[in-house]
Amino acid sequence: MRDRIYTMMAKGALKNDELTRGQIDFDTYDTWAKSIKDSNKPEFIVVSGTTGQDVTPNFIQSKIEQHRPGFIVIDYQQLLMDNEKNQNMTQRMTSLSRELKILAVSNNIPILVISSVTDSDQGRDAAPTIDQLAWARAMEYNADMIFAVHRKQATENILEIIGRKNRFGPLWALYLDINFNTVKFEENFDLAGISA
Repeated sequence: MRDRIYTMMAKGALKNDELTRGQIDFDTYDTWAKSIKDSNKPEFIVVSGTTGQDVTPNFIQSKIEQHRPGFIVIDYQQLLMDNEKNQNMTQRMTSLSRELKILAVSNNIPILVISSVTDSDQGRDAAPTIDQLAWARAMEYNADMIFAVHRKQATENILEIIGRKNRFGPLWALYLDINFNTVKFEENFDLAGISA
């Protein structure tokens, strides 16, 4: 996770595969690290549960109080435990969806929750619909926005991002042409040869 974050923050100056293998040009890394330190940008904090500890919305609340972030990414919902620690997965996901919504509203902070598609829908070459999300009903009810991210199989570097729900506006879609090694990307408007 750290290597991916560094790659994104470096905007192409560092490569994920080199960081993963420990093949770092230390001059480049030091120059980048100094530029981040001097930029006064907010910290990027990665938090995970310790071995055997459940990550619950109450745990996340304690980290919000500790770090006061402006934005939270949860990767991913199926790995979390709800506050009541339901063992039934359907009850857990229903409770989690509601608890995460309460967390976002009560702290006035956006929370991006990554979720998976159902097992039967994995491997399809189309962006998933809401119905294909695991435990979709609870998420559809509580989420302000849902969007699908899909890597086109016909290409190596095209991500299709499609809005599936937007409580406050119209639905939307875009393609990103992305280098997954450097995480540099740009919107791609010329995709006539790629079927949507």
